[in-house]
Amino acid sequence: MTQKLDTRSRHYNVLKLIIDDFYEGGTKPEGEIYTFSRRTRRESSLSAGWRLIHWTEIMGLMTDKYLKSEREGKNCGLLDGAREFFGNYDNAFRLMSLVEKYNLSLPETSFVIREKNKSRIFIPNFSISCAKEGILKKRENIDEFFNSDSYDLIRNLVQVFAANPDLSVPHVVQSQNFFNWVGKYGALARKILRRSMRFDPNLLYVEGVSPDKVLCTLGHKPFSDIAEEYYIKRHLEATVKS
Repeated sequence: MTQKLDTRSRHYNVLKLIIDDFYEGGTKPEGEIYTFSRRTRRESSLSAGWRLIHWTEIMGLMTDKYLKSEREGKNCGLLDGAREFFGNYDNAFRLMSLVEKYNLSLPETSFVIREKNKSRIFIPNFSISCAKEGILKKRENIDEFFNSDSYDLIRNLVQVFAANPDLSVPHVVQSQNFFNWVGKYGALARKILRRSMRFDPNLLYVEGVSPDKVLCTLGHKPFSDIAEEYYIKRHLEATVKS
């Protein structure tokens, strides 16, 4: 079956979240956090809802990272902090309510975290269409997740980035680049990505190897080379107004 270009993915961009404001005493983040925004390159500003949900995620992740580090007597890092955050029912309901209120997508609530020699993607495991009706509906097995529209969207938008490092080119050129890339690399990239993905014990999120790490093995640019930067401040008001 021929894979079609999901035109929604043309309107996504990769962003690197700068979280230095959460660190004190000359310390720096243990790694890098990337996410996605649904807008065209011509749209310079991010929506208030997008800013709010990412402040909520970062504040929650940093809080859970601190609490886990205190319990274990060592710095657990961003990856374990993300596992604590996305694996918490209260956080899942909080994210769901923001998705419902601000009409956000699953890629916009997902994180790619690079720490030391590891690069992982974290995807909340709930149906976006149900979330927009105020219902937390989890997918019960990994095949159900792979057959969802949300997985298709994430896969498509990442492949569009791989085929088009410069998203300013006309859409007709992007489409041709996409079809050429998928014909050459799509099956292999899909196999590697699917093989790596697992649910957490509570089925609240999916974790797997970062898509851009897979793409780098196929000769494409990592997210760090194409991402915009967005600063998440410690205080919500400063973040929303930035």
